[in-house]
Amino acid sequence: MRLLLKLLFYAVAIAALCWLVPQIAASFNRATAAGSTPDASLAYALFSVYLITSAVLAVFVAWDVAQFFGWQAERLFLGGGRLSSLTPTWWRAERLRKEGLADEAVRALRETFTAHPRQWRIGVRIAEIYQHDLDNPLAAALEYEELLKGRLPRPARAWLMVRLAACYLPLQRVEESAAKLREVSEQFPNTPAAKKAERRLARLTAQ
Repeated sequence: MRLLLKLLFYAVAIAALCWLVPQIAASFNRATAAGSTPDASLAYALFSVYLITSAVLAVFVAWDVAQFFGWQAERLFLGGGRLSSLTPTWWRAERLRKEGLADEAVRALRETFTAHPRQWRIGVRIAEIYQHDLDNPLAAALEYEELLKGRLPRPARAWLMVRLAACYLPLQRVEESAAKLREVSEQFPNTPAAKKAERRLARLTAQ
């Protein structure tokens, strides 16, 4: 639903910009040819709307691009320098997720993860879908907790602990979230995950 609304916004904004350009040009032409003050005022008003719409659209595009590359960078970090589990099942799940069928995506990934439990990156993706697409922090927390029971590379373990701490907050488990962030800071000092944990812990203690 969120993706659909975002695509609708982009479509409306682009359509509005395409409609405004000829309207502005026509108003300026009429104002120049006839010296019409109303046409000039209309042209300036339309141009102001064009600038505002362009600025808002640019902000949304920049935010989405930053979010995408930030997400990919974290995925690469978790995956040890490569994108995780590029299998047909993975891409089918991604397609289902983008179509708004997050539950089906989880089911598809779960089948593969059950058959290949050492593919922990698939488990991470399941947790991510619960956390971000299905807005189910409890299910995401359970997935992260289960993953943390297994063997993981140290960078991945640190980041999953940070994510688990984030899932605890909407569940009103603030003390557990703070404890988990302290654990990251103590066990993985001077790492990107520890620095992020320390920033979040500072915000928690300031509240």
